[in-house]
Amino acid sequence: RVFTGSVFCMVLALQFGLQPFLKVFIAKDVKKVSLVLGTEVVKIGIACAVMGAEGSFERNFKGWTWRTGALSVLPSLIYAAQNYLLVLGYASLDSVTFNCLNQSKLVSTALFIYLLFGVKQSYAQLCALAGLLAAGIMLQDSGSGGGVG
Repeated sequence: RVFTGSVFCMVLALQFGLQPFLKVFIAKDVKKVSLVLGTEVVKIGIACAVMGAEGSFERNFKGWTWRTGALSVLPSLIYAAQNYLLVLGYASLDSVTFNCLNQSKLVSTALFIYLLFGVKQSYAQLCALAGLLAAGIMLQDSGSGGGVG
């Protein structure tokens, strides 16, 4: 599991590093809804392939009912709406600003997990969240003309 986590961290770092170059390949006139739907279909395909490869597909859906499937629709719609807004933001901002502001959602997620479920963050996690918050504030300030430089 440590190896798998390390691989995914490296892939995520590679994605962030390549993001400025990847933005060039998205056409300005692309239909954003189609892009989001296509992305979601690819995510489902990858998830099914991974579950099939590790043999956990049947175990993961063993207790599935139509009711649990229906309950999963709302979070799915929220994620699709979020992805649509991400595409709009990505088209409107430079890559570095977009990546930094996009990570600020982790701060609000950690806050709401603490408020709703009482899950506390470790000292290292709190330091990382504070860094994300500071970066978001600096980006906001520099975008309004009040920043340094």
